[in-house]
Amino acid sequence: MTARMLLGVLVVLSMVSLLAPIASSASTRNCPRFRAQGNTFEAIILRGHPDCATVDKVLRAFMSGKGTMHGPPDGPAYLQSWTLYGWSCGHGAGGGACIRGGSSYKNARDWIEAQVA
Repeated sequence: MTARMLLGVLVVLSMVSLLAPIASSASTRNCPRFRAQGNTFEAIILRGHPDCATVDKVLRAFMSGKGTMHGPPDGPAYLQSWTLYGWSCGHGAGGGACIRGGSSYKNARDWIEAQVA
């Protein structure tokens, strides 16, 4: 993973806790809630047109601890990211977010998020 891609993922993660107001805007779509590791999550499409089956597959797997980790294993979360199914993901306060088809949330073709419900 390039430094630019990692920076993009980190920016996405920093936005996770700020996205609740955005999630209610007309440009986003909600998919059905899902459960992972004892928590219920809202699944939100912030950009792009992934179908809900893909969103569920990616976010459920990521929030269940799956994916290939990049960054320091014992380091701070803002230096860590995970890749799975062609998506780059990271954790934030109360959930996580994933991007695909770009180097950051600003230019990603697809941007999805899981928030604790």
